[in-house]
Amino acid sequence: MLLRIWLALILVIVGYVLTLLLNINGYTNMAYDARKNELQHIVDIAKNTIQPIVENQKAGLITKEESIQEGIEILSRMTFQDSYGKNYIFMTNYEGTMLVIPYQMEKRGLNQWNLQDINGKYLIQEIIKLANSTEGKGFVDYYYLPPGRDVQQNKISYIVGIPEWDAYIGTGMYTGDLERYNKKSISVIILIAILTSIIIILSNIILVRPLYLCHRILLSLFEDIRNNPDNTPEVDLHGFNIKSEAGKLLSSFRSMLNEVLLLKKEKEAAQTATLKEVKKSEQLKSKFLENAEKMVRERTAELTKAQA
Repeated sequence: MLLRIWLALILVIVGYVLTLLLNINGYTNMAYDARKNELQHIVDIAKNTIQPIVENQKAGLITKEESIQEGIEILSRMTFQDSYGKNYIFMTNYEGTMLVIPYQMEKRGLNQWNLQDINGKYLIQEIIKLANSTEGKGFVDYYYLPPGRDVQQNKISYIVGIPEWDAYIGTGMYTGDLERYNKKSISVIILIAILTSIIIILSNIILVRPLYLCHRILLSLFEDIRNNPDNTPEVDLHGFNIKSEAGKLLSSFRSMLNEVLLLKKEKEAAQTATLKEVKKSEQLKSKFLENAEKMVRERTAELTKAQA
């Protein structure tokens, strides 16, 4: 019984862990997609912010250079703090010159046309190709050096082309930061899962222990009855709640033993009474036979005398 209970408990925990792992994988993918949507949303806000300046340029109210300069001033202030650290909007023209790059002001005005990542990908050329595509926007994956760090990390950015300025704007995230954040969240989830499993195990031990003890007591009682069929063992209910399943089971078993004992006594009393009646009947039979034999002898003697 106990083995089956523990086996069922282990199967429940294994199923729980497998479900948790699947949910963690789904959670990671969901967090990644949510972060990409957030990047797209931020870039769309930035584009809508500078759109009035672009419209003034198209209307001839300001020159292209004035329009770009106003856009640089606005976009340079569009820095923000997200769950992974400092982030910003960047802008580069189609010649590869960086126009807006907060937190790395030393790179502003530099031409990065031939900039390559650790895999040999030409970053600016790839992004410009995407900005000049039919849609003029999208995600690009590459390696880039984070501010204040000396090792390139994988980065995914969402960019939108601004053809009126011959430039593009965008923002990105370092997937390593996202992975660290996910690992932290996953660690919390795993810790909760472990605590939940411990609670489940302790709860089952507390709930199953009375039934297990009841099972052991019943086995012991059956063994006593098998070894000593003439004796009625005592059922000890100490430590059991009479209203619990184990208490009810032991109480019912004790009642059954008492009924069996009563029936046994009634059977013994009936057997004793029957034996007395049989003995009395035997005595009457013996006396009757003695009287009959006496009468036969007397009659025989009378007949013998009469013949003589």
